[in-house]
Amino acid sequence: MKRLLRVGIVGLGFGQNVHLPVFGTHPRCRVTALCARTPGKAARIAEQASVPNAFSDWRRMIRSSEVDAVALAVTPGLQAKIALAALRRGKHVFLEKPVALADGQAEALHREAQKRKLAHAVDFEFCMTPAWIQARRMIDGGRIGRLRHAVVNWNVESYANRLRRATWKNEPAAGGGVLYAFGSHLFFNVEWLFGKIKRLWVGTGRAKDLPAGGETHLSGVIELRSGGVVTAQISTQAFMGNGHRWECYGADGAMVLENRTGDYIRGFGLSYARRDQTKFRRVALREKGSRKASDGRIPAVYGVADRFVRRALGDKVSGYPTLAEGCRVQKLLTAARTSVRRGGWVSV
Repeated sequence: MKRLLRVGIVGLGFGQNVHLPVFGTHPRCRVTALCARTPGKAARIAEQASVPNAFSDWRRMIRSSEVDAVALAVTPGLQAKIALAALRRGKHVFLEKPVALADGQAEALHREAQKRKLAHAVDFEFCMTPAWIQARRMIDGGRIGRLRHAVVNWNVESYANRLRRATWKNEPAAGGGVLYAFGSHLFFNVEWLFGKIKRLWVGTGRAKDLPAGGETHLSGVIELRSGGVVTAQISTQAFMGNGHRWECYGADGAMVLENRTGDYIRGFGLSYARRDQTKFRRVALREKGSRKASDGRIPAVYGVADRFVRRALGDKVSGYPTLAEGCRVQKLLTAARTSVRRGGWVSV
């Protein structure tokens, strides 16, 4: 019988809604512990989900002999602290993005994981969805030729902004705000699709009608090492926004990734046109039946988690988002924050 990876989950918002069903249904996993700072919350959810251990102190959880790996769904500053402590305890770590609040924190995590030969993953999940996978294959296969220009528009209204709540998710000092929350995905996806970023120019704006303000708007220009240019406009305060759209214009063709649905991860469609065609045509996509779920985040996160689990159990696995990618994105976020402060180009 194969050994199961025993997983403890810290943070029971996203952790309950996504991490728990992901790790709880993986055939080579068992969720053995839950942790939430709200008194009684972890115990209540643990009882409902038949998880044997519940904690209100993450320090006690990472000391547990019944936990081999820790999945984190907490604020970036706290995540970096817990992850470093868990690695030093010999626990594998599954992190959300951004990894930390600063380059040094992210790099310290990567060094510790490498030194102790522990598995690590960062949950950049768009690259696990059928439309994005197919888009990457087509770009790598030369279907649009050399990229000239890409346009990214991402206009949505976040849950907290819709309810006009004061929340850390809008505050850069706490690891929130549109740059950290959405820009981290932007930078990872740009490099995953098109290659390394050379320099960038980013500006952000703060909402005036939220209880405590908040960084909710981003505009930017990204220059790639290949010579291509990406322009981006993102808002988390766009009532009836037009969703998430990537227009990719190459020398030999064009491609559009677009999601106008409420399922912000899995709702993407892909269209493509060769230079000799007069209109875009929808690209057929296929989703594995075993990965279907009512919440599109679950199958996408499962894709990252599956590689993490197999690596933690000793399988040879490559090509999934790890702390190496997390550190790279952290550097890009720092460069972007510098650009916001200076108001000009910053080389990476």
